[in-house]
Amino acid sequence: MDEIEVKIIEINKVEIINKLLNLGAKKFAKEKQKSYFFDFSDCRLKKEKRSLRLRSFGDRKFVTSKKAISSDGIKIEDELEIDVSNIEETEKIFLAIGLERKDAVECTRTKFKSDDALFEIDEYPNVPCFMEIEAQSEEIINKWIKKLDIDKNKVKAWGGRELFAHYGLKVYN
Repeated sequence: MDEIEVKIIEINKVEIINKLLNLGAKKFAKEKQKSYFFDFSDCRLKKEKRSLRLRSFGDRKFVTSKKAISSDGIKIEDELEIDVSNIEETEKIFLAIGLERKDAVECTRTKFKSDDALFEIDEYPNVPCFMEIEAQSEEIINKWIKKLDIDKNKVKAWGGRELFAHYGLKVYN
């Protein structure tokens, strides 16, 4: 399934949350997330603009595979995801087939949902607060950028790798 999203960097968290709520979005989660990124020793997944992530928050644990399709204004990735029951055993399987854990990151994520979009506010150490807007189309995302009165210069079609690099941090994903 395609994931269509943008990142809005350096947001004022309180202001954005108030705007989302005033526009009818509903908060449905606030969670601590741990993400582990895997690749082969030759970094072939990264070279192919792919990523393999093992993530946990609360009771949910899942594996996500992504492949970049486009980053022209809006980030579009082919995304496959499956729940797993055990993070440690899943990592052992990855290691057994030759994958290596390349990085691990933690964040606090606050989630909001409207009828047509998902909004995720992420707080990582050493990175200004940012928000992702995910929807079924570029048109819906652009509608929300306008509704939220977001400065176009803060809208980025970045993945995590580009976001962290922008702030001088090296994170594998």
